[in-house]
Amino acid sequence: DLLQYVNASGWVPDPLARRLFHHLMGGIAFCHALGIHHRDLKLENLLLHGFGDAMVLKIADFGLSDLQTKPGGLSGTLCGSPLYAAPELMTVGAAPDGYDASKSDIWSCGVILYALLVSALPFDADDVNSLVRLVQQGTPTSPVPAERGAAAAHLVHAMLAVDAKHRPTAG
Repeated sequence: DLLQYVNASGWVPDPLARRLFHHLMGGIAFCHALGIHHRDLKLENLLLHGFGDAMVLKIADFGLSDLQTKPGGLSGTLCGSPLYAAPELMTVGAAPDGYDASKSDIWSCGVILYALLVSALPFDADDVNSLVRLVQQGTPTSPVPAERGAAAAHLVHAMLAVDAKHRPTAG
């Protein structure tokens, strides 16, 4: 899985990070176009196949996924992994009528992109309450390294927007 790869390699080269993230976003855009929201995107649920330039990323474990057949439908079940969960899933009363699972998927993709660029997770704490506060603030504990480029840092920042309405779409 991608977690093992990132942990073993330490620094994912830009071309590979770009290609893997492109695969992720293409898969998520396809799912979202069908009304499928993963709701548990994390490094452990992204599988790698092949080696070097032939490496392909595949999305796995749709056990918590949600199907929204109506445009603008909201998910009601708060689920996912805390290290990758969007602020609206971590804040009591933030989504009383449900939440846009496509936007929470985008947040998780932002966490994954950050991990590809920094080789660490953006929000990490010793206890759940501290983690929740970090996620609610939406500011990673350290910035994306300057050598990764301003565009990469901007994309991470956009995907990790605390207000879900300000996050981009996958398509």
